Amino acid sequence: KYAKNIEDVNAFSSMDVYASVAILKDRKVKDRINTPVAFSAYTNPKWNQMIKFSVDEKLAQEGRLTLLVELMSHRPFLGDKEIGFLRLPMQQLLGSNPPYPLTNSGDANGMKLETHALTGPYGKKGVVSFTYRFLAEQVNIPPPSTPRQPYIMYVPVSPQSYPSSDQIQVTSSYVSVQPGANSGPSNGLVPIYMPPTYQSHGYQQYSPRKSKSQLQPSPRQSQLQPLRMQPLPQ
Repeated sequence: KYAKNIEDVNAFSSMDVYASVAILKDRKVKDRINTPVAFSAYTNPKWNQMIKFSVDEKLAQEGRLTLLVELMSHRPFLGDKEIGFLRLPMQQLLGSNPPYPLTNSGDANGMKLETHALTGPYGKKGVVSFTYRFLAEQVNIPPPSTPRQPYIMYVPVSPQSYPSSDQIQVTSSYVSVQPGANSGPSNGLVPIYMPPTYQSHGYQQYSPRKSKSQLQPSPRQSQLQPLRMQPLPQ
């Protein structure tokens, strides 16, 4: 929010001050966000800038996370210069203002004000004030997916599917193909081709490897008698 009575580190100009806020994990910077620069702030800069971090509560309770606030004098030509800093254990902040989930109305636990003395190369001079709160993250679990319904594919069967040397009449029909009917993994996919079951009607099935002399007549064919043709009377 603001700082008061901080050290003036500029010798010939008024200070332009910004705050660099970071989350330390095991003393290493994990996330860092800077506030806008408060121009001509002198020793009492104000920001009122909202900053948001994602914090692992388990790591914070284990004492592995630290809040770091550094006040910096913005100097474009000479380089930014540190004014002072503040370190606070995240575990301490959680204990002072525990996290609460958001309610249906959007309200949450109130902001808590903290004011702490700065430490830096110029000793302890000045204080920095900020407000904070922790919001419990809302985890939305997606509903279970609807199981896929069984499906049936109909494959048309044409007479051309059965080559033969004789004239065989085959009625076009459909063959029902259901998933899981065949052995082997299918991964939910229907086979592209499944040979339909052919019901024999007494005819010998043609095989390209056999000649016509090797074909044996079926029992039904052996019972057929040749027709005798008689001339019509004139």
